[in-house]
Amino acid sequence: MKRYTMAAVCLAACCAAGLAQAQPATWGGGTGFWNDDNWNFDTQTALFADEVFGRTNGVEVGTAGELTTDVLIDSGDVTYDSGAWGDFRFKNGGTLTLTGGSTFTIDSNDSDQDGVWTEWDGETLTIDNATMIRTFQGPGSEGGGAMMLFSWRNNDNQVTDINLTNGGSFVNDGQLWFGAPGDQALGIVINMTLNDGSLDLTGGDRFELENDSTLFLTNDLTFTYGWDGDNSQPKGETYNLNFTGPGSITVDTGIIVAREEAPGDYGTSADSKVTYQQLWDQGILQANGFSGVQGVNFNSFFSTTGVFDGVDYTLTSNVVPAVPVVWEGGDGNWNDEKWTAGAQSALFADEALGRNDGLRVGSGELGTNIFINDGNVEFDTSIWGGFVFKSGGTLNLSGGAVLTVVSRDSTDTD
Repeated sequence: MKRYTMAAVCLAACCAAGLAQAQPATWGGGTGFWNDDNWNFDTQTALFADEVFGRTNGVEVGTAGELTTDVLIDSGDVTYDSGAWGDFRFKNGGTLTLTGGSTFTIDSNDSDQDGVWTEWDGETLTIDNATMIRTFQGPGSEGGGAMMLFSWRNNDNQVTDINLTNGGSFVNDGQLWFGAPGDQALGIVINMTLNDGSLDLTGGDRFELENDSTLFLTNDLTFTYGWDGDNSQPKGETYNLNFTGPGSITVDTGIIVAREEAPGDYGTSADSKVTYQQLWDQGILQANGFSGVQGVNFNSFFSTTGVFDGVDYTLTSNVVPAVPVVWEGGDGNWNDEKWTAGAQSALFADEALGRNDGLRVGSGELGTNIFINDGNVEFDTSIWGGFVFKSGGTLNLSGGAVLTVVSRDSTDTD
């Protein structure tokens, strides 16, 4: 059930002014509640949340009295009691950074039957060596409600970046939505990046959730694609769930990709749960920006355990953070041990690129962007076969470098 709060409209200029503020409000450490007098900003200390953000329920850029729209919790355990303060939200921008082993908990404490929802329409959410938890307590609440990455409060072409790194974890007892069924704006972009990060999602079936009676959902994770009724075309959302290193996703009640075909009509897409492989094939799930859309092999980067519509259905990433692969200079053959990848040097081509004949993304490569900045490099097709770049990657020559692909004494007449 959607809940509206009436507020003054913040125009684009107001949003831009809010996003320009860079100095964050910092939690003073220790255990406490979001609305305790434990926020510091600039030289001011021991401030209540409404003194810093102009409100008690999160951040809305342009709120009268706000000192900043950037929030940093770098130590301690902070709880937002949504049963007392209502939906937690970031609107029209703002950043929330959790780090330093901190924990931020949004608790639907004896609130609405369906829990209290969370509306993320912010600019950047970072969970770095920290944990964000959404949970609930009875007897009034039967679930944790929905965490909406872009809600009915977002703007056309708005972009949000969500980063889980260095053991960062998002633990959700409720539902996680990319988009708000029937309500998200046109052309929104959600970039979620995991590098040693995890999503632990459960409780989607505790209470059936719906938004404007367009979808009735009882699963943990939903990607919603809307229909632009004014122009009779899709709204053009972009959802990137991109692993750039290790990490995992676990769901207990499944994943749905719901595509609206006409206003309020999702056809059969909302009726069937999908696998991680299907997310990959649709280009939603990615590894260093690559997916099944480019023909890259899912099994080169991920493994799964469990059943796609069962408890503890888990995706595990074996993605290696990509680094530039650089020729060390001078003359030589492509397969000489003259490649550098990150901190590793004197590598053979198959050690740096996973193969001897060029680059095919998903072959165990250390990077997909190759640089030859000087020297003369030769690739002999009579020894190694055809030179290939497949499914992506870049080859960059500069500094007078020369790459020669030569067929010498080849049995192929062509």
